[in-house]
Amino acid sequence: MNFLKRLLDGAAVEWKPLEEIGDLVRGNGLPKTDFTESGVPAIHYGQIYTYYGLQHFSG
Repeated sequence: MNFLKRLLDGAAVEWKPLEEIGDLVRGNGLPKTDFTESGVPAIHYGQIYTYYGLQHFSG
């Protein structure tokens, strides 16, 4: 907890259970029927930990 206290640096936070702020659904990919053009955006877990091989060039 020391790391978290240092990270927050005295900032006031409201602790909530995860189920109050979002839904965790499925665990093995998303079928097309789950996608929609409107609503709340979501990030797929794989998008967080996937390395896409992007190149950085210095000029």
